Amino acid sequence: WQCGGNPANEVFVMYFETELPAIRVEYGDGIAAMMQTPTASGVRYDGTFGQYFWEKGAVATFVWADGTAQDCVLVAG
Repeated sequence: WQCGGNPANEVFVMYFETELPAIRVEYGDGIAAMMQTPTASGVRYDGTFGQYFWEKGAVATFVWADGTAQDCVLVAG
C-alpha cells in the first residue's frame, strides 16, 4: 500500500485467514498485529493504541501510533 501520495510512504500488509482474521502491518521501523473488527462497509483491522487499517477495495485509511490518518492506495508489487 502507498500512502499520502508518496511512493516512499509504504505500508506492507500480510493477511492471515485464521478463525479471527488478522493482518501483520509493517510501517517504517515498526510491526503490528491487527485483528478484524465488524464494520458497515469495507474490512477494518484494529491494533493497539488506536492503530487501525480500514480497507474498502483498493483504497484504505491507515492510522499508526502517532494517531495521524493517512489515505492509502493498493499498488501492485
